[in-house]
Amino acid sequence: MGRIGDGADAAVVEAEVSTIADNIRRSDPDAIYSYGVSVRPLREAVAGDAREYLSLLMAAVLLVLLLACANLAGLSLARGRDRAGEIGVRLALGAGRQLLTRQLVTEHLALASVGGTLGLILAWLAGGT
Repeated sequence: MGRIGDGADAAVVEAEVSTIADNIRRSDPDAIYSYGVSVRPLREAVAGDAREYLSLLMAAVLLVLLLACANLAGLSLARGRDRAGEIGVRLALGAGRQLLTRQLVTEHLALASVGGTLGLILAWLAGGT
């Protein structure tokens, strides 16, 4: 396995590597290179025919992510509706709109940070690195 240089043609590289493999085969017939060589992109070697399945899996993951985002947006709206009375009382007691807006934005940013951090931790654990 190797990386060809920028601008190099895969056919030329395969011909050169085949020549090297032939020389090794002549000098040592039991060498591992006696079976021949081929040059193909790494993506093709790793994913192969699974590209369509991986695309389908990515679409399913994106759909689940979209549903989770819609669910969280709905929960946030319901929570905001339930807090309308609290916000009304705070406004009646003299709290400014800027203060209330800052509080709500801070709460949502804290929730998003915790969720994002947990998501990154789970992704890291699932990735195995």
